[in-house]
Amino acid sequence: MINALECDMMEWVMNRPEVAPAFTLARAGYDVWAGNNRGNRFANTHIKLDPKSKEFWDFSWEEMGTHDIPAMAEYIKSTTGNAKISYIGHSQGATQFLAGASLKPQYYKDTFAVANLLAPPAALVYNSNSGLHFMAKKFNRALIKKTLDTIGMYNLVPYNYIQSGAAGLFCDLFNGKICDALVSMASDLDPTVDDTERYEMALSNLPSGAGYKNFFHYGQ
Repeated sequence: MINALECDMMEWVMNRPEVAPAFTLARAGYDVWAGNNRGNRFANTHIKLDPKSKEFWDFSWEEMGTHDIPAMAEYIKSTTGNAKISYIGHSQGATQFLAGASLKPQYYKDTFAVANLLAPPAALVYNSNSGLHFMAKKFNRALIKKTLDTIGMYNLVPYNYIQSGAAGLFCDLFNGKICDALVSMASDLDPTVDDTERYEMALSNLPSGAGYKNFFHYGQ
């Protein structure tokens, strides 16, 4: 199971236990592995590179698909002894699988028995969310990238416990309207499918951090 952009493995367990995907699959008898993409709060160190350096963040979901997913898959196979495994990816977790499968088709065919891709995005230019749509435009993207390179901000919206906790507290104000506004800034809010009672839990774990090139790659 691989997470979405600005998320980490917590997205698979932070819902109510009876519906959280990781717990649901575990109860069904599956051996569940929840991975973390490089750049989030659980995967932002390196044996050689400084996490504050530009070199550390010189990657996008293409490298995650061609290097990171295979590395995780090989570890799981060597630990479990299974020749093939199943995959679940949400949003960016789906994108990187598609990238990896297109660039390393034989490896993916030999390794994965089935792939479940939830909300798989390929580009943001047609996204109805105004913030994401703005970032997807070529001129805006170039301007934002130049600014981030200048100030050395390569981890876009990193995890911060204090800020995440404060965001969670807002969910209790004005009957959750402020929380709705925060969520709608980065996603398409749909109260008919969103579990609004879990907003505080979600925002206490989000955002989790992500390399800025992950965002820009979606605009290409």
